Amino acid sequence: MNKNSRFKIMRIAAAAAAAGLAGGVPARSAEIAAATPVEAQTHLQGGPGAAVVAKQVILKNLPNVTAADAQAFRSIRPRTALLNLSAVKTQAARPSDSPAPVTLYGEPQSPPNINPLTPGASLSFDGDTEFEACSNLTPADQAIAVGDGPSPILQAVNACVSVWNPSGARLLGPKSLVSFFNLPAGTFVSDPRALYDFYNHRFIVTLLDSDFASSNNYNIAVSAGDDPTGGWYTYRIPVQSASNALPDFPRVGQDRSSIYPISSGTAFPGAIYVAANLFSNAKGGGYLKEEWLILPKAAMYNGQAFSFWQFNGMTSGGVPTDTTQPVNVWSPYDNPRAEFLITSEDFYCSTGCNGLTLWAISNPFGFVSGGPGPELTGAIISTVNNYSQPPNASQPGSANSVDSGDLRISGEATYQSGSIYAAHSSANGAGGVMSILYRVQPTLNINDSRCTGSYLNLCPMITGASILDETILNYGGMAGAYYAVPQPDLEGNVTTVFTYSGNGTYPGLAYISQRATQGYGSFVDNGYFLIAGQASYTQARWGDYNAVAPAGVAYLVGNGQKPVTPGAAFSGMYAGLSNNWKTRIGFNKFTSPAQP
Repeated sequence: MNKNSRFKIMRIAAAAAAAGLAGGVPARSAEIAAATPVEAQTHLQGGPGAAVVAKQVILKNLPNVTAADAQAFRSIRPRTALLNLSAVKTQAARPSDSPAPVTLYGEPQSPPNINPLTPGASLSFDGDTEFEACSNLTPADQAIAVGDGPSPILQAVNACVSVWNPSGARLLGPKSLVSFFNLPAGTFVSDPRALYDFYNHRFIVTLLDSDFASSNNYNIAVSAGDDPTGGWYTYRIPVQSASNALPDFPRVGQDRSSIYPISSGTAFPGAIYVAANLFSNAKGGGYLKEEWLILPKAAMYNGQAFSFWQFNGMTSGGVPTDTTQPVNVWSPYDNPRAEFLITSEDFYCSTGCNGLTLWAISNPFGFVSGGPGPELTGAIISTVNNYSQPPNASQPGSANSVDSGDLRISGEATYQSGSIYAAHSSANGAGGVMSILYRVQPTLNINDSRCTGSYLNLCPMITGASILDETILNYGGMAGAYYAVPQPDLEGNVTTVFTYSGNGTYPGLAYISQRATQGYGSFVDNGYFLIAGQASYTQARWGDYNAVAPAGVAYLVGNGQKPVTPGAAFSGMYAGLSNNWKTRIGFNKFTSPAQP
């Protein structure tokens, strides 16, 4: 039983107009974009979904894929008909008459400096590749999760999954994601994502499957323990709020703990949040709306059937939202009162866009025990910088030929110590692509008045947010820094992974770091290549998203692991020698106070 209702929010007035792209280091957003309280006009959206039953699989028992398992590529990345993205990108490739953004740094340096500022990678090795039989799909679509057991590194790309040990040696794989999720042979799957739950020591993997007609599903797998090579529970959930609709570009986040049923007073392991953009599979069909699912870890971690809540049809500023990212609450020391989500303008925006929408979901499982349903509220805040759809990125001998995506927050959004970290691409005004990195602090009130009695103070609402940091990653001219994803460590140091290419550089995987104590909107160096591109890439698709994961947390949660310095892991595509994509996995961490 599903209700198809819409969620309205009120646009928040900024204290002053946001600055444009031109000029020096931007002012602190807290001084110019303080949010004011906002009240949701509607409290309950969506409704409960049907019970879902688990299947079981042991990953190490599955055979490795063979050439016979390879699937022919079929593009499933539809674009809304309301925006001619190809024309917008062509226009963005032409330098504008307005001043270009400040060029902060030159191209990332391939060899580490003698005295590194951004730390050199402590681990770097190749992941799965296009020409392995598991895939032959373009692009890769990245998923990485790093656990605290003996087999900690899991990577998924389109159609396959593999596991490595802490030294980067392959332990198993590539394994077929179709087999992993207990799907019929030949099922089309795409867009994998992965998380690790440090509080409960479980891996989480998601992806979509579709026949582009009546069967359109979310797939969620959770490990039975901290070893991803062992047992898993898998769930397949149909699209809830529309028939014959593709759940495109699914995203995943998690919170740490929730209390349900409320009468027990027992803390349960919280929820997994899955979001997707729904597109009609009908001929000539376009974008419909977003759909978000709230899934109970308590049942899933035990392989039990469960029911769940779903939201759909959210709007922001009067238009449907798209590509909202639920945050990954990963630190075992963080336990926010709500799950947060973040949205940039995208499908309905070409140039001169501004603002982010912050969402909060509280009381996610109150409905299970007959209490009030989940609380969903949102607020819009202005950004320091305007942004506009990016042109395609350049490479040697071929200007604006590499797909750079759009304005969506494509990669994971991360919560750490009260802040949300996220990034998206934008035109740089000079024919190239830059990325904008955000650190946003949401604000909650105590409780919504609809939650009383035993539910008192379990329904906080978002009342606003402030941008604590907004940094432009821009190499100027025709250079491109795109598909950026930031990952903070426990101290608040941030490593951002991104794809880099330009007139003299093939598409490669780069990264740059910022200390927690660093000045607003700044970098201290140019960043590094984890690996440079090797040749021209002329396939139609690139990227979709890079992936990040927290790493080195085990010793802090008393797991008996050898103490390590916490840092960040990341993975992404780079151009191979044979017009193919390869992937690279890296680790990065600050190890010395001499590193600024």
